[in-house]
Amino acid sequence: MTEIEACIKTVRTPYRRLFVFPSRIVAQGWLRQSLSLLGVRTVPGRLCLSWDEFKKRCFQCAPCAHRTPISEPLRLLFAHSVVQRNARQAAEGRALFCNLIPPAYAQDGAVFVQWLARILPQLGSWQRRVESHCMPPKDAVSRNTFDGRDARAYAQSAEAQDLQTLKAHYEQFLRAHALFEPSWDTPQFCAQGNTYVIVYPQLMQDFAEYAPVLQEAARATAGVLTFLPVPPFRQDTPLCCFSNVREEITAVALQVERLLRTGTPVSQIAVSVANLEELQPYVEREFRLRDIEPEVRAGFCLGAHPAGRMFSQLREFVRSHGTLKSVRALLLNPHIRWADPQGAQAVVQYGLQQACIRSWKQSGTYCNVWLQAFALHCERTEQERQHQQCAQRFFLTLLRFARALVEARSFVRMQKAYGAFRAACLLPASAHTSGAEEEIASSAFASCSAGEDDAVMARCVCVLQELAALERRFAHVVPPDPYSFFVQQLAQQMYVPVRAGVGLAIFPYRVAAAAPFLHHFVINVSHEASSVRYQRGTFLRADVRAAFGFEDEDVTEAFLSAYATAQTVYFSCSVQAFSGVQRPNRFFSNVHPPVSSTLTGRASQTPSPAGIASETGGAVPQYPAVPYEEDALQAEQDLYAQGAPVPSSLYRTQQERLRKAASLIPAAGRSYIRDSFAQALPPLTAVLHARHFHHAAVKVSQTDLNLFFRCPAAWFLERVLDVAPLSRRPRLVDPRVLGVFSHVVLERLYNRIACEDECFFSAHMERYRLWTQEAIEQVFSERAVRAGPLVWALRAALSARIRHMVEFVLQFDAQRLDGWRVVRTEKAFEFTDTQCFYTGLVDRISCSPDARSLAVLDYKTGALPALSDYTDCEKKGRLSDFQIPMYVYLLEQAGYTVTHAFFLDVRKRDFKVIVSNGRVDMGAKRGVDTVQFQAVMQRFEQSVAVFSKAVRQECFAKAPYVTWLECASCRFAPVCRTSYVVRGAS
Repeated sequence: MTEIEACIKTVRTPYRRLFVFPSRIVAQGWLRQSLSLLGVRTVPGRLCLSWDEFKKRCFQCAPCAHRTPISEPLRLLFAHSVVQRNARQAAEGRALFCNLIPPAYAQDGAVFVQWLARILPQLGSWQRRVESHCMPPKDAVSRNTFDGRDARAYAQSAEAQDLQTLKAHYEQFLRAHALFEPSWDTPQFCAQGNTYVIVYPQLMQDFAEYAPVLQEAARATAGVLTFLPVPPFRQDTPLCCFSNVREEITAVALQVERLLRTGTPVSQIAVSVANLEELQPYVEREFRLRDIEPEVRAGFCLGAHPAGRMFSQLREFVRSHGTLKSVRALLLNPHIRWADPQGAQAVVQYGLQQACIRSWKQSGTYCNVWLQAFALHCERTEQERQHQQCAQRFFLTLLRFARALVEARSFVRMQKAYGAFRAACLLPASAHTSGAEEEIASSAFASCSAGEDDAVMARCVCVLQELAALERRFAHVVPPDPYSFFVQQLAQQMYVPVRAGVGLAIFPYRVAAAAPFLHHFVINVSHEASSVRYQRGTFLRADVRAAFGFEDEDVTEAFLSAYATAQTVYFSCSVQAFSGVQRPNRFFSNVHPPVSSTLTGRASQTPSPAGIASETGGAVPQYPAVPYEEDALQAEQDLYAQGAPVPSSLYRTQQERLRKAASLIPAAGRSYIRDSFAQALPPLTAVLHARHFHHAAVKVSQTDLNLFFRCPAAWFLERVLDVAPLSRRPRLVDPRVLGVFSHVVLERLYNRIACEDECFFSAHMERYRLWTQEAIEQVFSERAVRAGPLVWALRAALSARIRHMVEFVLQFDAQRLDGWRVVRTEKAFEFTDTQCFYTGLVDRISCSPDARSLAVLDYKTGALPALSDYTDCEKKGRLSDFQIPMYVYLLEQAGYTVTHAFFLDVRKRDFKVIVSNGRVDMGAKRGVDTVQFQAVMQRFEQSVAVFSKAVRQECFAKAPYVTWLECASCRFAPVCRTSYVVRGAS
């Protein structure tokens, strides 16, 4: 029996002896425990109080007629007002502060608001300590390391003067509005006819501030107050140290599972986690995998919750003028239930299609990229028009009401604007339980925790209502940007959700210390994560704090001792955490590694009589490890990796995954990766004939051949099934836009050269440049609309890029093809034989003046094929690129004899020679002659035959020459799934 239990057992009706615990969690736990300790069915709720409840009940400030205590939001509003006043006076050379806010940063003083608001409650204690140290020696109360002379010198320092100025303005504000600062007044203790046992006062952060009053009350009235201090911590308490934090969490989960299987109620088990913010996702996941439902008893900031984050996302959306990033973050937030989820999805899709990345400033005003995109009306089909109208309707509604909310100049107007925004854009609360619930649940934007989302949103609205109420009384301190102040309040306001209490309780470290659980696991007890220090006067330098008695208090050992009072406590830590290497807490001397993944627990020893602190300790029970075979997750891993036996039992999560996998695995048999379909699927045959046959001939293009001989399975996925990766990151300008525009400009330029000059003449370069500019203007006026609003906005820069590309082609022709006749531009060639229908689009064909040479030119904006892609076909056994062979073949069938073939990289201003008869000066670059190229053409014809046969037989099996590296880097790897890495082996 512990000391606390012994004390509670002494209580008798009418329950005038009350107990004060460090936290509400601990108080509620002991209140429930008191029923069994006293052997009664009911006890008054006031029997066990938290420290905060005790302070509200028993401490009263000095009489303050017609004055009310100031609230935390009002402190922040005052801090905002004083920062603004300092900025105005600093502009006139009369700054209020020269140390707290340096004059150089006076105009950006908003960053100091939170800090100044935290200082305000401490100014009373600061001034009392400064004044006591400035007294003559005979009157001095406490000196520490300052003598009076040093203290008086400090009182004249810039820092002290600024703090005095801040306190004076704050006092003036309090008097003017009939307010008072509770922390400045000396509280008075009122027992209200009860006696109190204050349990473990060392754990209470502000106990030192109330200690003098409590001690005086204890001396004045015997027995009214009893203090039960934390017992000394036994350093031989075992601490199990794991190699990494994942192993630690797994071991704890296995131990909890074992306790539950042996009949221990889940309500008698608790887990406290140091640094819960970092470990929470991993702890919850581990327990859920083992069918143990965790309940995290921790609060969070309203602004950090995904539902509460809506307000900061609205601000970013409005003030960034609708960047695609802000729109996606807002509309894809699954915790926001939009009234029109289809409209929200349409806006995101439309923004991706039109590349509505960000707005731009023009003539001093912003051009909203979305409004520009809607105004272009670039939709062609009826479906596209409906999609654009749906997106435009939702976006304009959202923009209108979001602007009214974010740009409201007062909290009262914000409150009205939010009501309008909620009615227009959000799903009404009544719809959550209406017939629309099924549609919402199936939506991609549905929330998985609607109840908590509603509670968070309701609390956010309450915060806004409180600010509006403050504004009605203190209108002169409303900040110039009330919406940002509201968002900052949400970021600071803590919210603790109400839990059902049916799952495994998981607490942040410190909260449940001394709670009466039968089994208490304390995780991550490293020196860094479990050290606790209470600091006071943190706004002062360390030396000033120490001199004035603002000393830090290390209560790490007290918390460890409080945890150790549990009936069975398990302490554990790990060497390697997610944030790096860490060391065990320094107060443990008995640190040992795990034994077969076990945790050792310390059982409490029967304590001394009630009211007297005693050591806890005694026998250290060893809890046997969960048998290896009972860890179904590890058994499943070993089954796949090492061929171990099938687990005898599975967790529910494993069963669900296996059922889902079984439903997705097709029946054993045909696989496109290794087998031929051979007309076994009539729909597939129909698709192939519709897309890849011209009458009875197989359609053959260089694009088909390039992809097919890279991997037949990839060709099947892309060209037959239309599988394509979904891009969620559009570029400012799609590189394909530059490629298409430059091709069209070159086509129009050389068509005009062919019509007016017939041949290219370097002497006419200035005329060609003029024609180029005219062609660029025509192309942008015709095509920029469909390319998106940013292309039209950046047309000047893009025109210069295209001009630069065309200039390279003109210079190439002037140096090597001067006087050559332009035969064709962007000409489509076709040829049909008994088996195949060949097709290709040639960028340009030019003929020499003597008609003895014919050149094929292809413009590229991406990577250029290498000459070895053609000449190494015999070594590789296949061609790596089919473009030039296809063009040569089509032109030969059309009656042309190709003697030169070039690739022109218009973006990098480079070129590659593939075929050349030597009659054109190519400098250091060399290609192959037409005779040598015949081997390439023979391989080309063989490849066409292989491709045609595969399409007719519907065989798209993965070729044996496709390497693992090629598979791993293929964009279809997640679909094809033929390459894996298991522990370093492929």
